[in-house]
Amino acid sequence: MIYRCGDEPLAAHQEESEASEALYELCPGEAFAVLDMGKIWSWGYRCSDHRVGYVATAKLLTDA
Repeated sequence: MIYRCGDEPLAAHQEESEASEALYELCPGEAFAVLDMGKIWSWGYRCSDHRVGYVATAKLLTDA
């Protein structure tokens, strides 16, 4: 399912933790494909280059 980053940049992490390494950052409005959605963390990839990572689920917006 495709989601979008909200109004602020969103870090994608290597693991399900803010303390884990940030791999890249989603820009506001950027598309993120969620492959596994959890209550706190979602795993997926940035649509522009298919880089994977975990992002905070609450900060994703639906593309509907």
